[in-house]
Amino acid sequence: MGSIVLEASRLLVFAATLLTAACVHEPHEESQTHWGYEGDRRTDPPSWGSLSSEYLTCKAGQHQSPVNVNTTNAEPAHVPALAVHYGTIPSTEVNNGHTIQDVVSRGDFIHFGETRFDLEQFHFHHPSEHTLNGSHFPLEIHFVHRSSSGLRLVMAVFITEGAEHPALHPLFDQMPHGHQAISISTDPGSLLPPDKQFVEYEGSLTTPPCNEGITWLVLTTPISASVDQIHKFATLYPHNNRPVMPLNGRHLLSGRAP
Repeated sequence: MGSIVLEASRLLVFAATLLTAACVHEPHEESQTHWGYEGDRRTDPPSWGSLSSEYLTCKAGQHQSPVNVNTTNAEPAHVPALAVHYGTIPSTEVNNGHTIQDVVSRGDFIHFGETRFDLEQFHFHHPSEHTLNGSHFPLEIHFVHRSSSGLRLVMAVFITEGAEHPALHPLFDQMPHGHQAISISTDPGSLLPPDKQFVEYEGSLTTPPCNEGITWLVLTTPISASVDQIHKFATLYPHNNRPVMPLNGRHLLSGRAP
């Protein structure tokens, strides 16, 4: 009887983990409406806004993400100070059908100005969603944060082809397939570049429901990953990025973390 109770408890914990992953995932706040990236024009990015009334912002919104980050047009401005407080933390890695996502335990956070934003999860896009001066990168990481009042901030990091990145090994060596979930320990800070110059702008979730009011911090210095590491992700997700959206008069503001 004890073993049956223990196994039932484990199943409940696993189910709760998957539910948490679905609830906090920034670009994929799931509904019953199917959407995708390629292969079916009825569900690809240009069609998202017509799939459901929940997704109308995908075509009607004027502050959509991603965008092209043109550093020559970024305005030096008095932006809030950025301070990153990341350390090694347990996480649950999930393949949710749209990306590989790592849901982290509570503890890592950033300060942007006077506001604390807690890291909820990070995930990957191939190729990059944002472009830097018109060019894509092989991968882009989104670090998704939320404040105690519900404000959202996403920090984006580009990955370029180059030297192997040790911190990607525990994330990419045994990536879950289907809707599997695996437990790992990771330090999100090891996936950030030493130079934390960034461009801030106001945007949206990058996939349905495309809600706006998201603060984006796009770090302009990439980290590197080897060809093999990039290939491991690309094998699972050959194309999971939304095309660049128009700025529509929005300002790009430049800043740097100390």
